[in-house]
Amino acid sequence: MEEVNSILGTLLGLLVKKNLNAWDLLLLPAKFGYNRALGRTTNESPFKVVNRQDPLGLLDHVPLYQGEKMDTKARKRVREIQELYK
Repeated sequence: MEEVNSILGTLLGLLVKKNLNAWDLLLLPAKFGYNRALGRTTNESPFKVVNRQDPLGLLDHVPLYQGEKMDTKARKRVREIQELYK
């Protein structure tokens, strides 16, 4: 637990930088990011260890436009980003 607090403290310090009053607004996103990151020993995220799957990220909730007018480069990039979040 001590290591987690140290990592979150460092992460918050990097995120907050000059606006020290915003730390409370950044705590939940920092914790979410930490819990989605792969651990060194298990090579899985804490979320996956506990829940057997990672939570959905922001891009998982964005609908992929399936119409013909969508640029093929954009479609390919959206799929690449979705794969990154898997």
